[in-house]
Amino acid sequence: MGRPMYQRIHDDLATAIAMGQYKVGDRLPSEKELAAQYGVSRITCTNALNLLQEKGYVDRHPGRGTFVLTNQLGMEDFPERNPSGTGSRLVGVVITDFSDSFGAEILRGIEREASSAGLFCILRMTGDSVEKESRILADLMALDLAGLLISPAHGEAYNPKILQMILRNFPVVLVDRDMKGMGVSFVGTDNIRAAAEATSRLFDAGHRQIGFLSAPPAGSSSLEDRMAGFLKVYAEQDVRVNRNLWITDIESAILAEYNQEALEADVRRIRDLLAANPDMTAIFATEYRVARMAVKAAELAGRRVPETLSVLCFDAPPEFLEGPRVSFMRQQERKIGMEAVRLLVDSIRNGAKGERRMIDARFVDGGSIGIINDI
Repeated sequence: MGRPMYQRIHDDLATAIAMGQYKVGDRLPSEKELAAQYGVSRITCTNALNLLQEKGYVDRHPGRGTFVLTNQLGMEDFPERNPSGTGSRLVGVVITDFSDSFGAEILRGIEREASSAGLFCILRMTGDSVEKESRILADLMALDLAGLLISPAHGEAYNPKILQMILRNFPVVLVDRDMKGMGVSFVGTDNIRAAAEATSRLFDAGHRQIGFLSAPPAGSSSLEDRMAGFLKVYAEQDVRVNRNLWITDIESAILAEYNQEALEADVRRIRDLLAANPDMTAIFATEYRVARMAVKAAELAGRRVPETLSVLCFDAPPEFLEGPRVSFMRQQERKIGMEAVRLLVDSIRNGAKGERRMIDARFVDGGSIGIINDI
């Protein structure tokens, strides 16, 4: 049976206070605001706030609000849970989405290793929505889970629900997307190294004026690391980066639902970028979906791949069953999934946490990198 709603609201607020989301002196949301957020009665929210006051964490002033007194909360508000003692064999698997180009093989690896370990997986998808992710996690935590595998939703701040689990020492392993500085176990691609290798291949082919195309990197460790790897090569080669060739807010790449209008708008932006910069000879796309947009934009701009424009990205469907053929960095997805389960089992059985396992990506030549003779 799940915890009472007032306790769950208390836990969420306690986590937010402990993590510094609310600082000393800050006003917490009112009963009315919390009731609307959680879909509960105001009395339920009053009970949650009163519990925080009883513990000395907040001070309540009628007509003014509830204010934080301290960020030093007692560990009793983050009780440890030892699921291995419950005998549960259920594991939550929470991902943003999956496709043939990325994600499907991770799930196959998870299922294969979980089956070998005698675990049963409950799969949920967030559509890259932090709000939906929070609802899913609340539902899963009402079950008798042994542990959680999660690829966090794209957001500017860490989800308090995940932070709460970490503070409770609940077995959590992050997959593909990291939460740096939180001391939580992680399995994923070494994106800095992979992006640096990809960029070096463009440099070796003579390219210097390289466009960088990405969904908003903030809040996504994988995209942030790919940007870092890209910049690393420029720094090592002592070549100036031309950020006028960058588009890093391609929202249609992260929309949960297909949106033709948004997709076409982003393709036009890339087309206009190419038209305004005839000296741009290559594009580094952080994801295959973005690379497809770039190839379409090149066609509209009168560019040919790879004759007058090279394109390189991360991931692509198996055997290029759909879309254009491009060169890409292939992540070892099945290995990532299997390693994640192994790490989770170690956490469940032995309390291990904070271990990081980085998996190298491999270059696949799709014939989309042209060579510039005049290097």
